[in-house]
Amino acid sequence: MGTRVVAHARLGTLASAEHSAVQRAAAAAAQHQHLELPVGRVIVDVMPKPEILDPQGKAVAAALPRLGFTGFVGVRQGKRFELEVEGEVTAEVLDAVRRAAETVLSNPVIEDVVRVAAAEQHDAGQEHGE
Repeated sequence: MGTRVVAHARLGTLASAEHSAVQRAAAAAAQHQHLELPVGRVIVDVMPKPEILDPQGKAVAAALPRLGFTGFVGVRQGKRFELEVEGEVTAEVLDAVRRAAETVLSNPVIEDVVRVAAAEQHDAGQEHGE
């Protein structure tokens, strides 16, 4: 019984070493592949529906004046997702991301997907106050 345990432990160490080598090779291949393919980035903004209470937003709104930030009449807190995609961001990619956002990234009962845009378009909109 003791020999079996030692042999098993040695096999486990060998398997672990082989597994690590495979992981390193896979990571190197993925990194090499990643460098060769252009990568696009899509931004998804999700907000609570207007009729849904937003306790996090209310907490932030209540804290702002206590911390010396005045003039704000309301706060709503949402979520932002950044998705990297292989290749360029095309209309087809944006459609696929929107479908994913509406089914996986948001809860359609209480949240709306308010924006899906290529990162460049999203960031340009932010600079112009959109």
